[in-house]
Amino acid sequence: MDLIAKSKVEGWESKLYNISDIFFMRDEAAVLDKKFSESLSKSLDENGMKFPILITNSLLFKSWIERPDVFPKPLDVSEAYRCVIGNNRMHWSLNRGYTRIECIYVHSKEEKQKVLKFTEMEYGRDF
Repeated sequence: MDLIAKSKVEGWESKLYNISDIFFMRDEAAVLDKKFSESLSKSLDENGMKFPILITNSLLFKSWIERPDVFPKPLDVSEAYRCVIGNNRMHWSLNRGYTRIECIYVHSKEEKQKVLKFTEMEYGRDF
């Protein structure tokens, strides 16, 4: 089953990737904030995914980390790709039985920031 975004991001190509090929891990704040998790799940259940998630190559991502000693996630992963924006949507989609998800592949931290300007959603305002 495929999770397709409702909106495209002009200037960036998106395509479907196998969820099993993407490493993701929810951040601690999202896990601890039950209201956030419930709001996000309700929004996704009712409205679907608004924008594609952002991914990059797992090895490339590792090179972005300036302080690996304080980075809370494992740096070495077996999956080919790593979710850089959308970890909570990845968690939601996997729990709903999706096998592929629409993604934008970013090649640098700078490109990630550019795409994020178009796709960032605000808790309490957007969901």
